[in-house]
Amino acid sequence: MLGLVAKYADAWNTVWHSDANATLDDLKALDEALAASGRDSSTIVRTAGGNVAQPGYTGTRGNPIEGDADHIAGKLAEFRDLGFRHFVAGLDPCTPQSIEGFAKVIEILDKTGVPA
Repeated sequence: MLGLVAKYADAWNTVWHSDANATLDDLKALDEALAASGRDSSTIVRTAGGNVAQPGYTGTRGNPIEGDADHIAGKLAEFRDLGFRHFVAGLDPCTPQSIEGFAKVIEILDKTGVPA
């Protein structure tokens, strides 16, 4: 499948991770497939996803990133630092209040910027 991704895809996604380091083997395999196809690894958008526990966590979404806004932002920054351009966050619970609370995480990430 990675051979097809390397040949045809504009983006590649891996999910549901609470730790960026869990993606390292997948990233290596992707880079190897891209190299085997003669494609520059910078030409594919890398995305990841994971669950994020918010106040009132129900356990519906397993293996979440847990903690306060600073901690969650730090965990998400680790994905960004590995070259992921998007992160699909599954909030638990998924309520207007959770989305509002998650905005604090986004604000922290916006302040820390994107690595060069």
